Amino acid sequence: MTHYVYVTGPECSGKTTLAKSLATALDIPLVPEFSRAYLTVLYQSYSQQDVVQIAKTQRTMQESYRALQAPTVICDTGPLVLKIWAEVVWHEVPEEIEGYLSDCVGILLLCKPEMEWQPDPLRENQHNRAELYERYLTAAKTLNWPYLEVEGDLNKRCSECCSFIKESIPL
Repeated sequence: MTHYVYVTGPECSGKTTLAKSLATALDIPLVPEFSRAYLTVLYQSYSQQDVVQIAKTQRTMQESYRALQAPTVICDTGPLVLKIWAEVVWHEVPEEIEGYLSDCVGILLLCKPEMEWQPDPLRENQHNRAELYERYLTAAKTLNWPYLEVEGDLNKRCSECCSFIKESIPL
């Protein structure tokens, strides 16, 4: 069985930095965020179908580690990010994303958006990160997965997350 650790939260909250640090610190595989690569080469506005394709590919990338029998994998995004993205942009969640979320079991590391905003052509939510964080927190509570609210500098985040992961799942 593969255990998934989903690093989640609003844009520019330190998810990718934390995910890479955790994968290195724990010496476990990292599933990168596919949406960034996909949207970079899209060269146009994205559609709901694009986000569905992102979800399908992200899921395939994640599940490839199950075939490799990796006991634990860090995921630099996951179905919850895609669900909230769809809710915010289209006020509905496609079946494929709901299915991805309902099929997953894991733990969540919910990053607080306390990092300074870094402009990026793919980022859209500079002014509502606190509101989005509350959406993630509410969703984390309804999923009934173990979750940790992550805050502070990278060293503090990494240390607390490593402890939480080790307590929550076998490495």
